Amino acid sequence: MAQKQELRVLCFGASITAGFHSWGLRHHPYANRLKDRLHAGLPSHNIEVEVDGLSGDRVIGGEYLSRLRRHFNATAGKNERLDWLIFQGGGNDLVWGQEPAAIFDVLNTLWKISFQQGTKVMALTVTDTNDQRPQTRESYTKLNELIKAYQHENFFVADLFSKIQYAKTSSEMRKAIWDDGLHFKPAGYDMIGDAIADRLLEVIETGYRISQTLPYKRLTLLLNGTPRITWEYQVTMLALHTMTRLIMLYFPLLWMSATNLIAKPLHPPIDDGLIDAPLDHIAHDQFKRILPSTPLAIGDKHIYNYHVPGSTITVYFIIDTTDRIERGTMGRALFYERQRLQRRLDDKGNAWLRVQDDPYKFYDRVTGKCMIEMKSIHPGGNDGLRLTYRGVLDVLQALWDVMYFKHRTYEAAFQVENGTYLVAIGKVAVNNVPIVAPLTTNPGRGTYT
Repeated sequence: MAQKQELRVLCFGASITAGFHSWGLRHHPYANRLKDRLHAGLPSHNIEVEVDGLSGDRVIGGEYLSRLRRHFNATAGKNERLDWLIFQGGGNDLVWGQEPAAIFDVLNTLWKISFQQGTKVMALTVTDTNDQRPQTRESYTKLNELIKAYQHENFFVADLFSKIQYAKTSSEMRKAIWDDGLHFKPAGYDMIGDAIADRLLEVIETGYRISQTLPYKRLTLLLNGTPRITWEYQVTMLALHTMTRLIMLYFPLLWMSATNLIAKPLHPPIDDGLIDAPLDHIAHDQFKRILPSTPLAIGDKHIYNYHVPGSTITVYFIIDTTDRIERGTMGRALFYERQRLQRRLDDKGNAWLRVQDDPYKFYDRVTGKCMIEMKSIHPGGNDGLRLTYRGVLDVLQALWDVMYFKHRTYEAAFQVENGTYLVAIGKVAVNNVPIVAPLTTNPGRGTYT
């Protein structure tokens, strides 16, 4: 009986890959269904499927590069090879307003790193959402078209966007497969797993050969048969012998080039550790005076700074690790306020904060337990020392990246600088005062006037 072939698959991405649903309290990765389908469709293989889905991660300014690098370093250390990378990325970047072309440039870099490791890529298009505005549809379509048009001998696409479209499904189907309009329920993730399995098995079963590298030689196997000890095998051995001699000569240069490419940062490095700024630089004594509604005690203080990629905004944080905020409430508050604010910018463009919006304040609209508030240094003034709506959006991204994404879900005070000018201060706090106004059952759907 022929020995079974190893097939290693990595499902890599953000919250869709993780199977995020029920506000992140539960996860149901599509990899569960994918693995079942691969076992059934490839009985002559030992199937190994790994999942790396990091909710909230972005390809621009996020951890995609470092995470991918860790996987390839781990497999190299075990003298193993990753056969397939099931890759999805860019959805969170679109939500945060990044341009499709800029996202695609980074995707291209990540895919090339995979090809250099001998790994085949099955790219997934960005999945559809309940946001059917023309601007959103245009950005999703542009990115997905760029993904589908990409050409490489080891690159394939599973078009999830076309297979599972929000507008073309019935209301009953939407209730069955969509969770919050962006993420899916377990039934929806199973549909995604089926779609990926259909495409992957189609690619493999059309004659694609999987090669396994053994010490000092390469053995080519048919997917459905035994080793081909033929003239083709002899030619393979001759070619491999020549390649081995070339590698022995040029390996140091090849390794240095690959390492430099993998390690090259996509953006200038961000100081994500403690910084040596004195507390009075943050001017934390101003917080209670300007934002008195919810007092914030500064206890065990950690100080961070963060420059928002693609903007002129830098945010300095004082994070008080003695008062934790439930992570789900912070994530919901930031996510849905970001959606609401982006609709305002799409409809009306950027502008200085109106007097009635300064201070800019919002809550987690499910529990009300997380309150986020920021106020311009000179609200209503004409000297530029105040926030714009786009600036608020940049601050929300900084809060997401530094606090929610890094699991620093505590009370915090922060200062906002636009270039060299201090424009605003704000805070994140536990809100223990009940919200009087009724909470909508569709969070984040409020409108601006």
